[in-house]
Amino acid sequence: MRLRILTKYITKELIGPFFFGMCAFGGILMGVRFMSFLRLAERHGIPFSTVLKLLALDAPGELVLGIPMAMLLATILALSRLSSNSETVAMRAGGLSFFRLTLPVMVVGLIMSGVSFFISESVVPKAMTLLAIEKDRAVGKKFDANIYNYNYAEYDGEQLSRMVQAGSFNPGTGRMSDVVIIEFENKKVTRLISAETLVWLDEGWYFKNGEVKLFREDSVIPVRFANGYYPNIKASPKEMVALAKDPEEMSYWELAAYIEKTKPKPEQKRQLEVDLYTKLALPFACFFLSLLAAPVALQSQRRSSSAGFGLSFLFIVIYYFLMGFGSMLGKKGVIPPLLGAWLQNIVLGGFGIYQFIRAKK
Repeated sequence: MRLRILTKYITKELIGPFFFGMCAFGGILMGVRFMSFLRLAERHGIPFSTVLKLLALDAPGELVLGIPMAMLLATILALSRLSSNSETVAMRAGGLSFFRLTLPVMVVGLIMSGVSFFISESVVPKAMTLLAIEKDRAVGKKFDANIYNYNYAEYDGEQLSRMVQAGSFNPGTGRMSDVVIIEFENKKVTRLISAETLVWLDEGWYFKNGEVKLFREDSVIPVRFANGYYPNIKASPKEMVALAKDPEEMSYWELAAYIEKTKPKPEQKRQLEVDLYTKLALPFACFFLSLLAAPVALQSQRRSSSAGFGLSFLFIVIYYFLMGFGSMLGKKGVIPPLLGAWLQNIVLGGFGIYQFIRAKK
């Protein structure tokens, strides 16, 4: 019962500083984006209501960046206050171990990591897509749902089995125009299909007005057709359009599928894998920054809110410096992609563990 009360008390102490951190760091991030949208509005005569709409669509991405910063500040301010008021001394004197004292902070950090990952996976990709569309509309570009010069590839293991090329592809209607499909077997072209359109109807793809060329060892056999069902492409329009996105706009699972299905060259694959692992590493910054901040905050000296804010800012600068440095090394192949994406978490988390050991002794 006593431990439960202490857990609730420490958790409650984190809530106020966390929302303060969200307002502070979120305000800074949103302010920078707001100024960029205002400059865009000045150049193109965009109404202020549209600027606010762009800002709202950009907010989820800034929120994902702000949550780890807010969690770091909350940890420092909350535990520093408990320490400066000698409350932690009383807790330790009552038999509460250093680990048990900081466990609620670690749990909250882990929960906020899950929240951040959920937002980055389910909200941010859709918001970024809508933001790009709204920006094009705002500057006078006509919105076009078609993807032009679309390319799609399928593999059988490591072997390329099929390539689809289309002059245009409308994911909403599931319609491709000026389509060419090249099929391979043992790295040789076995069939080439060209059609005026390829349409998704009733859970399947259908040709209209095309020609099939069958490649034999010593001949090519052409066959004309008016329309027909093509069962070989397994992906739906929704799955195919996911592969046409910019990798930065993809969710973790979309990017993982993109790497698996497109079979990029080693250098490009390495860069994409760094981006993939970063999509997981960044949300979990909440936990690792809490792990770093907790033993630092539980020092006996008094620390003001301004000092806590300054210390948080210092840790954030170090975090993003290591993040950029690790990403560069990972993409260049100096270190494995996974290590490149997680370098900042490993370094700062390791330093936090070291501080825990020192504090325990």
